[in-house]
Amino acid sequence: MHASRVATVSFCSSPCAAARVRARGSAGVAGFAADERSLYDRLNSLAEVGDVDGAEGIFQRVAHERTTAASFPSTMLVNTVLKACANSADITRASAWYGRMVHHDIRVNIKTYGKVIEAAAKCGQVDEAVGWLEKMLEHFSEVEASDMNITMNTVLDACAKAASSEQAGQWFARMMRARVLPSAATYNSVVNACAKAGNANGALQWVRKMEADSIAPNKVSFNGLVHAFARANRTDDAVAWLRHMPSVRIEPCLESYNCLLDACARGGRAEDADRWLREMEAAQIKPDVISYSCLVHVCARRGRLPQAAAWMARMTRDCLVPDAIAYTSIINACAKARQADEASHWFAGMRAAAVEPDVVTFTSILEAHARAGRLEEATDWLGKMEASAVQPNVMSYSSIVNGYAQIGQHDLAAKWLFQMEARQVMPNVYCYNSVINSCAQAQNGPQAALWLERMAAKGIRPDLVSFNSVVKAFGRAGLAPEAFDWLERMEQHAVAPTVVTYTSIAAACARAPPNVSPASAAVEGSAASAAACAARLLAHMAARAVRPDAVLQRTIDRLAGSHRSAGSIRATSEGCAAGDG
Repeated sequence: MHASRVATVSFCSSPCAAARVRARGSAGVAGFAADERSLYDRLNSLAEVGDVDGAEGIFQRVAHERTTAASFPSTMLVNTVLKACANSADITRASAWYGRMVHHDIRVNIKTYGKVIEAAAKCGQVDEAVGWLEKMLEHFSEVEASDMNITMNTVLDACAKAASSEQAGQWFARMMRARVLPSAATYNSVVNACAKAGNANGALQWVRKMEADSIAPNKVSFNGLVHAFARANRTDDAVAWLRHMPSVRIEPCLESYNCLLDACARGGRAEDADRWLREMEAAQIKPDVISYSCLVHVCARRGRLPQAAAWMARMTRDCLVPDAIAYTSIINACAKARQADEASHWFAGMRAAAVEPDVVTFTSILEAHARAGRLEEATDWLGKMEASAVQPNVMSYSSIVNGYAQIGQHDLAAKWLFQMEARQVMPNVYCYNSVINSCAQAQNGPQAALWLERMAAKGIRPDLVSFNSVVKAFGRAGLAPEAFDWLERMEQHAVAPTVVTYTSIAAACARAPPNVSPASAAVEGSAASAAACAARLLAHMAARAVRPDAVLQRTIDRLAGSHRSAGSIRATSEGCAAGDG
């Protein structure tokens, strides 16, 4: 999509003008007329903020309006557009602009490649960045050491963005082999790669290596350590490094505290997050959108909708625009609280603030309606999602499938699971378990069994919940033979039965017809007699050292009481419990 938009941009209004532009490809800004300098300044300002559309607009204006020899120098002009692509992490459009330069025979220089590599680096595409670096080295037989240092550091940045500490280490080694001297920025890129991967020990080793090479760690280095230990859930160590910073005359900054706030958000530690915010403010550090978004997120995770809303309001009072993470977090909190109308309110606010919702946002508001039992509105939101060119994922459909399953609408739950498959969204075990459980609620064992078999045929491994739901379906229908059969199948799939499994089978035994003798049940293997069922069940449990809980024990006692050999059955039950102890 981006490449097609670039293709509509004209470089020059005539072949003669094109030739004149190429001739002046290496000229500088000094030769510009006043209006040209003004346009270039505007172009550069747009490039700084990553406004590719705006930068392309300036280019189009110049290409169509300027036809004299005083036209903008083409290499500089396109490199500035490439700068916009780099700052917006748009490798697709950066690649397309490079292609236009080659097609129009406009001189490509080191900066051209540097900006394309930067675009790839900022979106974490390491292989793409490496490919462009190799192309640059093929194009230029000699590259200044300073340019090589910058370019290879940019590839290291790609490794950091991709949280690939291993690749970062390999590129550092390659720099050493190429005799490119590492700088603090070089080491910091590797430290940040380790930090994003949660490799705290690796980050610390690189800082130690940095010191051993007589390069003093700076604020970025220490923030990397705080981030690394926070990411690894070693909060005490992260705090220790933050406390260490003043001892080396480096004061903790906004980023330092945001690393700790992020750790609190991921760990659901709302009280710690609140304490760190207060410490930030006491240190005269003003919280930013990331800080507040962490607080909104942690309150949302804890189900504290009023507190999350209060943080959103405070963010607005501080003249900050909540980002997609903040809006999505509070909408998710609404979903957990089954507050569909509140979720819609926040979604409308998000739209009004021109913050684009993503698949997680749409899924959260869809789930809010599904959990509130408003399934028709939930399906409407799925339509709105697709109309906004946001592709629903497995979690989006799962919310609807589970919503219908929860209210016993098995047919509609199954319909939406089929819809998923038809739209090439592969249902997961959670989706199938929702449908199987809805069959169990309806005491429809055969249908539950069919869905488990369908799941296995699709290559999705049934889990404990899957088997327990099938056993429960037969148990509620009083079909003890089938319940026992699925107990055996469960173990054939290396899924160990639990007390829940045995409780469902005991329920089947309790509902089984009482007119079949224990001897007949044993011979036929049907376990139709309640007492025979209990004996078989207890033997199975004893062999696996599964101890019955109070509910199961009471059911077993009732079953045992229905037969003259109850005493021996109770003895078996007691032996099972003793073996477990």
